[in-house]
Amino acid sequence: MWSKRGRSLLGLSVVWMVIFGGGLSAGEMDQGSYTVRKGDTLWHIAGTFLQDPRLWPKIWEENRYIKNPNLIFPGDPITIPGKGEGPVAKEAATAPEGEVVTGNLATAPEVVEGVTAKPSEVAPPAAAGEKEGEKERKEEGAEVKTPTSELPPSLAAPVVTQQTVADCGFIGSDEILRERKRILDSVEVRPKQVNWSPTSKALGIGDEVIINVGSLHNVMVGDRFSILRPTRRVYHPVSGKRLGILVLNIGWLETKEVMDRCSKAEIGYCYVPADLGDRLGPYEVPAFPVDLNAEPTNLEARGCVVASRDPKETLGARDIVYVDLGLKQNIGPGDMFLISRPIALPRGSGPCKPRTRVGELVVLRAGEGTSSAFILESNGAVVRGDQVFLDKKMP
Repeated sequence: MWSKRGRSLLGLSVVWMVIFGGGLSAGEMDQGSYTVRKGDTLWHIAGTFLQDPRLWPKIWEENRYIKNPNLIFPGDPITIPGKGEGPVAKEAATAPEGEVVTGNLATAPEVVEGVTAKPSEVAPPAAAGEKEGEKERKEEGAEVKTPTSELPPSLAAPVVTQQTVADCGFIGSDEILRERKRILDSVEVRPKQVNWSPTSKALGIGDEVIINVGSLHNVMVGDRFSILRPTRRVYHPVSGKRLGILVLNIGWLETKEVMDRCSKAEIGYCYVPADLGDRLGPYEVPAFPVDLNAEPTNLEARGCVVASRDPKETLGARDIVYVDLGLKQNIGPGDMFLISRPIALPRGSGPCKPRTRVGELVVLRAGEGTSSAFILESNGAVVRGDQVFLDKKMP
């Protein structure tokens, strides 16, 4: 399993360099400052300089003159944390704790298993040059910059973010249960998690842990691993066929000290607390076409909802689900499906089987025979076994 996924990591790395690092020289990458360009977002700047777009809140914290991370403009000076001396801040302004931004790709903070999203989990900010920033800066009495780009109005509503994709999980094979790379122990757990207690084993961002791989396993300082947690077996609701094991992608960690057979690592991100025994896999950057729109298609593909990320009987908008369609059926990220179920009719009503539309979902991540998806809207409760029909496909 990992060998196959590991081979795909090189391709993702190339995509990463093209998307986040294009147009910058090696000297610019090492500088402690950066000037915002047309179309930039804090998400992309973090991907370029910090090698992970999910670290954009660190850049926001370092540049306190940015009152709304969704509003940056071409020409704004950005200090890059950990990259040397940056530009002088334009003005002091504290970043609002946990503020929900409402830009082009914004969604509200998610609540998963009773854990409220931290500021680092707020949706990525919108691109530089967004028009609504003009009004805000006028009200503040600041100099107004003319926006140099404007996103289509169709993207103004809350939609899926790269953060949603990173946290969606997937249905994997039994091989995950044989994965030996794990979190062995914690160095120190700081009292910052929700419902934390001195006996808690929950691990959060910034906590240091011991992992059971080292230099003998070709691990080096600075290597990153995804934190994976197998949860429960998934069976098809109609055929009863076993589809695999639901695996949660908790977050990632980075090695700080490497010994022969173990290493000390720091958790860089997790959307729910990590724990001892969590597996480690290749670090992957989520790939999702946030800048493209799915189009109507003549391709026929139908399946059903087979499971949900959170163990709930009924599901609705913003829930993560899994469907029995994947790469084998030419399904990929961004493809959109209608959710429906047949209407129960009395006996003798004839062969016609009318259906009622329950909602709509979009594919976040595609595997060989299953995909992870996000429910965009629901007209009622979505349940396991509801059928899905391909409606729009990415170009």
